[in-house]
Amino acid sequence: MKWGKYTYWAYSTLNNDDKLIVVAFDSDGIEVQRWEKSGYRYAKDIEVDEQNQKITFIMRQSNYGNEVDGFYPVSFNWDELRIH
Repeated sequence: MKWGKYTYWAYSTLNNDDKLIVVAFDSDGIEVQRWEKSGYRYAKDIEVDEQNQKITFIMRQSNYGNEVDGFYPVSFNWDELRIH
């Protein structure tokens, strides 16, 4: 996802932990900041809600009692992901 002068990517860990990792890169491809939310893995999609100022990552799996593949939204408000 491109937002301002940064590009954001969603990752899962190589060791298959249940963790969503969101990383912001600058225009040179240098990591600027990262955020983690435990309990989810395998991002399927990203939704931007301008009205409510939030970004939602649609995850394929959750370890919160839902081991089956599905549709698990994980949201950040814009202030959480804004780089100052």
